[in-house]
Amino acid sequence: MMSERNPVSTERRDASEAATSRSGLAAGGEPRRLHALVLANRLPFPLDDGWTVRTFHVVRAIARHARVTLLVFRRTEDEPRIEAAAAALGPAVRLDTVAAPRPYTLANLVRGLVTRVPVHVWNQESPELRAAAQQVLARDPPDVLIVESTFLARYLDPGPRDLPRIIDTHNIDSVTFGRYVRSLRGPKRWYAAATARRLALLEAASYGTADAVWVCSDVERDLAKRMAPGAHVTTIPNGVDTEAYRPRGESAHGNRLLFFGKLDYFPNVDGLAWFAREILPRLLAERPDLVVHVVGASATRDVVELANAHPAIRLVGRVDDVPATLAAAATIVVPLRVGGGTRLKILEALAAARPVVTTTIGAEGLPVEHGRHLLVADAPDEFARAVLAVLADAGLASRLGEDGRRLAREQFDWSHIAERVGHEIARIVHT
Repeated sequence: MMSERNPVSTERRDASEAATSRSGLAAGGEPRRLHALVLANRLPFPLDDGWTVRTFHVVRAIARHARVTLLVFRRTEDEPRIEAAAAALGPAVRLDTVAAPRPYTLANLVRGLVTRVPVHVWNQESPELRAAAQQVLARDPPDVLIVESTFLARYLDPGPRDLPRIIDTHNIDSVTFGRYVRSLRGPKRWYAAATARRLALLEAASYGTADAVWVCSDVERDLAKRMAPGAHVTTIPNGVDTEAYRPRGESAHGNRLLFFGKLDYFPNVDGLAWFAREILPRLLAERPDLVVHVVGASATRDVVELANAHPAIRLVGRVDDVPATLAAAATIVVPLRVGGGTRLKILEALAAARPVVTTTIGAEGLPVEHGRHLLVADAPDEFARAVLAVLADAGLASRLGEDGRRLAREQFDWSHIAERVGHEIARIVHT
């Protein structure tokens, strides 16, 4: 399915672009813009979780330097959003979609066990996506091919061998999955451990054959280079629209804590459960008036049951105005125990000048200082004390917010990151 947002005949445009591709000139003799083919396993819209936010802004950053054809899997719930996604991505991005394959089928689970390829890769296997990519390669040969996940690395195979290939990996997935394994028991743990090993092999092989690997932090850059010593790994950090998250002068509710993120993502579900079980009782013993707003899409049954079991937890669900939601909270809690990448939720909270309490894993990969930009605590009693300290000390909350926003503006605004993307694409294409 192709977005119909552009009134220009796509057949006429395709013929013109194909005729001038790789000639250095566009129709009419003007210098030809670079063309990037980007493959993603989800529609990067709406911007309601970390994956969609990074993918959306990376694609927009690429589109500042090249025409983009974006091929993504389309799910049923995406149908009403495709036109809005195309409009938000802008006129330099051509959005095409194919039906998403069914994940975690019995066949995929078996393949993930009896082959060296992890189940996550089998979940992305799609003849339709391969055919769509081949059509683009024939119709309008790109100057660079980019996949938004190591799980899609096998799609780097088509096309001429001199076509530069980039993996934009949002996590070192074997590390993230390895942390997840420790929370499991029985056959699930055994299967997950085997999958983590296969993911590590996939990453090492994929990183070594790609022309470039983009990671979210210098921590992950060093991990990736240890896995594939010859790989060219570059940090393209997560970012935030600091203008959109500019403080609005609204007063926060002094008794409100905020937990936000996609609520079917295991690290978020695990972190929320740990917070409710180990930290919240300690907080309520000191501040019985506290309420915890849980904001995010796709709440699992476990999250719903958790909220129903704790009167202090309010399951809000998805909201349209995240900056306003942040502004209304006295403190943002990010009690993560597993996960990878860098936490977009923390960058958003910093940009909104809100005080944050998180864990070492939550802050992993970010150049933040405990006590300056946010507070870090790993034990339940320490985490509770940190939250109570912020709630009791308006000066501390204000200082954390100001220094956090300054860091976000100086290092993590998407405009800065778009420049890095442009430099990296130019380096790869013209090498």
